Amino acid sequence: MAGNKTFAMMAEPTSAQSSTEDLRTADREKDFGNTGDFSGDGTTGSGQDRLDRYLSSKPIVAFGLTLQASWEAIAISFQSALNNGGPSTLVYGMILSIFGSTAMAATLAELASIRPCVGAQYRWTAMLAPRGTDPRFWGFIQGYLTVFAWNFACALNPFLMGGMIQGCITLCDETYVAKGWHTMLLSWASMALPIFCNVYARKILAPLEIAAAILHVLGFVVFVVVLVVMARRSTAEFVFDTAFYGKSGWENQGVQWSIGLLAVIFPIGGYDSILHMADEVKDAPRKIPLAMVWATITSGIIGLAFIIVLLFCLGYVLDAGPKNTSTATNSV
Repeated sequence: MAGNKTFAMMAEPTSAQSSTEDLRTADREKDFGNTGDFSGDGTTGSGQDRLDRYLSSKPIVAFGLTLQASWEAIAISFQSALNNGGPSTLVYGMILSIFGSTAMAATLAELASIRPCVGAQYRWTAMLAPRGTDPRFWGFIQGYLTVFAWNFACALNPFLMGGMIQGCITLCDETYVAKGWHTMLLSWASMALPIFCNVYARKILAPLEIAAAILHVLGFVVFVVVLVVMARRSTAEFVFDTAFYGKSGWENQGVQWSIGLLAVIFPIGGYDSILHMADEVKDAPRKIPLAMVWATITSGIIGLAFIIVLLFCLGYVLDAGPKNTSTATNSV
């Protein structure tokens, strides 16, 4: 009896331990928010919403599709894959990327279904921090990693747009001499409309996102039709059973293939951007996860279809030999 009593006393938490756990739980809920009670219109029972929830399922899925811009990004970045692994990297790497990105999106979607929030990764890191550690430390580290990542990503897209505009000018005017500062000014100019809409015209973002998604799909159809009708044909053997190595300075074929893989990972990344719209989406715990997964799968399918069509229609770039694959981007 004495032994059982002693064991029971050891198993039960002391009042001091209980108080410590209660304080830890209270601090986490105070600093990082609780799960909340989201009603059908997307508001929480606690009344803590600070933004209008005006986005439904269609606009938020359209937001994910246009932000990922899968086939457009592939049209820009596939040159690096041709130089690092060739068609095999593009086709099979894209299939691998679809499965991997969908799995990662599903993981984040699960967390979003429990606690959708704008901070997302850094808040979840803090809320799930190991016991005995300061959740603020882990949230701080994750927060700064996210900040740096988004700074780099947000600098990349305007730069690509500025480069595309500069490339079009070069094709139309042979006397034009491209300068680096031209690209910078064009990059800044490309940000004018997004900044204006986000600051002064937030209410029109929903119809703009749907319109952009429609243009995204229509543009894909137009490009595919033009390539199929007008371009020369490659063989199925080239598309599905050809690899280029030794063109990028790396000797190891595995390293080259992995570098080329970046060209097909990049187009369907950014699915976590949907998370950061959580405070503006109706019924966020349900619609945010669905939007992330559907946008990723749809972007992957469109990207894979574009890659296959593109490789079948490279035409004279192949006749010039694999050594001239650097001309592929401008040619397409």
